[in-house]
Amino acid sequence: MRKAKLTAPLVAAILAAIAFTGALPVSAATAPGPRDLQAVITNPGTTAVPMGMYHALRTSSSGAWNGFNNLLGPSNNVPGPVNAVATAGANGELQVLIATTRGTSGFLFHALRSATGAWNGFNPVSGPANVPVASSYTALAAAIVNGDLHVLLVTGPSTNAPSGLLYPAVRYGSTGAWAGFDLVTASTPGNVTTVAAAGVNGDLHVLITLTTGGGLYHAIRQSSNGAWIGFNNVATAASVPGPTVTAVAAAAVGSDLQVLIKTNLEVLYHAIRFSSTGAWNGFNNLSGPARVPSGVTFSSFSVAGVNGDLQLMVAANTGQLYHGLRLSSSGAWNGLNDVSCCASIPAGGAALVSAAGT
Repeated sequence: MRKAKLTAPLVAAILAAIAFTGALPVSAATAPGPRDLQAVITNPGTTAVPMGMYHALRTSSSGAWNGFNNLLGPSNNVPGPVNAVATAGANGELQVLIATTRGTSGFLFHALRSATGAWNGFNPVSGPANVPVASSYTALAAAIVNGDLHVLLVTGPSTNAPSGLLYPAVRYGSTGAWAGFDLVTASTPGNVTTVAAAGVNGDLHVLITLTTGGGLYHAIRQSSNGAWIGFNNVATAASVPGPTVTAVAAAAVGSDLQVLIKTNLEVLYHAIRFSSTGAWNGFNNLSGPARVPSGVTFSSFSVAGVNGDLQLMVAANTGQLYHGLRLSSSGAWNGLNDVSCCASIPAGGAALVSAAGT
């Protein structure tokens, strides 16, 4: 066996190869994703004052909860009861939107919680943005896409337009400036009841349910040109349970879209849309795998991608708040677990919940 002669050029090549096998730059390695879960809940309330709003953080490394802490300070200028709440996050930062009603007018507010825990807001969005006038806003969704906050707003009835119209807007991360709200240019198949959004592979994915027909529809807003693809009936590509889909939540987990729906029978189902092919896997009943409590209805639920897994928050009609986790490595569910075991749930429990990975 001949031995290679270690010439100077060969030694240089070996050293270069060794250097290259060190740490990859961030652009080439797997970019860090959301590490912890943050959640905002509202108390049930019937009086014309702000419902109690509370915030908590679940640390992924330990599973420990910090909160729920009252947001009375940041939200003391918010009029009327809260109709809808949406959250989105990135890099430790949480953005929160709430829709409220006072008298015959709807209001939209925005707040930001920095990675240090400091709050800025809640500030009315109608000043910096052209928020459509309506008697109320019935549904909200939010997602971070390429560092910007995308918001989807569903209107209640107004003097100039019917209810169930969908308005998208963007808040630019670099400046805090708003663009929109304009009526969505994609053709919606009917009046919208609920909406969900997620940023997947640099594009905005939106799912809606309708006032009539009971269907589930999906669309993509391409960031490259702002064009919409859809809304397409998910039932043509997946086995959507029925008879009626009444609510939807969505999150990006890795490079795929994961979706949770609720039917009029108060059953929760889960599905995945694979970005590589556009194919759907699901919808699968969570009653067994996720130990969904029986005999309750679900007033609100939310999902978030955290550390490559899906986390789920569910508020029941009893006021109880549940948390579950789906491991992407195996598809196994941990939960649903009553959050009161490990966090301080305010008296009265939770009516609305929204969660985001940060």
